[in-house]
Amino acid sequence: MRIDICSCEECVSDADVIIKFIKGGRLSLLCSIIPSIIIPERVKREVLRKISLSAADAFLAAIRQGSVRVIDTDSARDLAPEQVRSIAVFVESYSPFMHGGELRAAALGNELGIPIMLSDDRNAQSIIQERTSILVFLLYEVLALGIKKRRITEEEAVNAFCAINSLQEYPVTIPPRDLLSRAHKRLTALE
Repeated sequence: MRIDICSCEECVSDADVIIKFIKGGRLSLLCSIIPSIIIPERVKREVLRKISLSAADAFLAAIRQGSVRVIDTDSARDLAPEQVRSIAVFVESYSPFMHGGELRAAALGNELGIPIMLSDDRNAQSIIQERTSILVFLLYEVLALGIKKRRITEEEAVNAFCAINSLQEYPVTIPPRDLLSRAHKRLTALE
């Protein structure tokens, strides 16, 4: 799939990438790379469950400012009734392969025609990219996108990755510059 990566200003997301940016103190960096992040209500609840109260303030502020937009995928409050039905069919069809936040985020992205989803769930990434037109970006690919869009420098991306990675239970052992190089190749191939 060919896409003008640098013009993408909107994405859907599951909880894991957002949580990592929040815990690493880099939510504003994420929002500068992709200014409109759309999440299902279920993802919002998962994020709030997994972060500290002080970190929740930054997340809720991003929601109030509109950088993060929350959509209820289970009711017609935010969507047309036919969109809610379409999302429900997607969720039912793919629930054996995915769960919770990534399932609802993929369903929402598919329904709204949003071409990018953020997730570090490699199983979900494989299924979503195989069966929909959505491209799933891992955390380090989001940072590479920021470099490509000239919103951050490579040094800022490396520092952000190291700060976020140092907080993980199972940190990535591949050097960040190698990951960013891989991501750059993938992003270039998508254009």
